[in-house]
Amino acid sequence: MRRRFIGALFVLASACAGTGIVDAPPNASMTGTWSLQSVSGVALPIVVSTPPKVELVSDVFTMAAAGTFVEASSFRTTDAAGAVTTTAGTDSGTYVVSGNNVTFHFASDGSSASASASGDTFTATSGTSVFLYKRQ
Repeated sequence: MRRRFIGALFVLASACAGTGIVDAPPNASMTGTWSLQSVSGVALPIVVSTPPKVELVSDVFTMAAAGTFVEASSFRTTDAAGAVTTTAGTDSGTYVVSGNNVTFHFASDGSSASASASGDTFTATSGTSVFLYKRQ
């Protein structure tokens, strides 16, 4: 269910070529833990598909100064009978910062995603959905 997540995360709207951070101003440093706060202004959990009802409960990026990251996502599924199961997904990869732009390269499937960083937040857009992450 992952590429599912920045895969599914960035696909919800319908998460390296280098060795680290490039041209990163101090306020755009991505090192740390970043948690998804909202999708298009709606706080988590958020329904990502139905049926069955699948909700994104959390999505967290842990980013190292060397330009690598691990992403951990949690989903809750409710079937037609009302039974609830929770699943976790992980991905990893590399990222490159250029100014306030961040490009993620996912190891699971080779895909890329872009985001814009400002201080302790970064946002990514997929279709009409805007994903807002905040540094913990």
